[in-house]
Amino acid sequence: MMDSVSNDQRKVRWRSLVRKSEFQQIYRQGVKKVGRLVVVYLMEPELRSDPSPSPTAAPPPDLARAVVASRKVGNAVARNRAKRLLREAHRTGLLGEPGRARQIRDRFLREPDGPTAPGAAPVDAPDAPTGEGRHANNYKGLWVLLIARQAILDANSRQVREELDDLLSRPLAGRPGEA
Repeated sequence: MMDSVSNDQRKVRWRSLVRKSEFQQIYRQGVKKVGRLVVVYLMEPELRSDPSPSPTAAPPPDLARAVVASRKVGNAVARNRAKRLLREAHRTGLLGEPGRARQIRDRFLREPDGPTAPGAAPVDAPDAPTGEGRHANNYKGLWVLLIARQAILDANSRQVREELDDLLSRPLAGRPGEA
């Protein structure tokens, strides 16, 4: 019974991206990673204007995601399956682990030289410290947009998770907005 409580406390809580302005912002300013089954956009959000509970406390990180499957993927049944696969890959993969969102943000959005830059924690190191480095005090969160591609319909959940984790583990090829 004690184990189930600790697992609930370790779950990462992601809100949904729903506003048109959020989608426009992530398309315009986000880092794009393209795979055979999925396209991933990553972006660090702007600081939110809502006041924190106390003046000395930092606002909680804004972790948000969206899962999209256009009509190019197929009919409604196919699109729903594609979105289910992406949500499951997000939940069970790297992004579902506590502390990984900050590591991924540091790797792709903060460190231009990738994982070898000073202060960057490797994405594949689960015990890497998340509160150290030069950007620890201004962690604003991470927005993730997962877009299904038509080939996802021929894949199973393991293959989708492996590709998503692979995309998030690869070194960045360009600057924000480039593939």
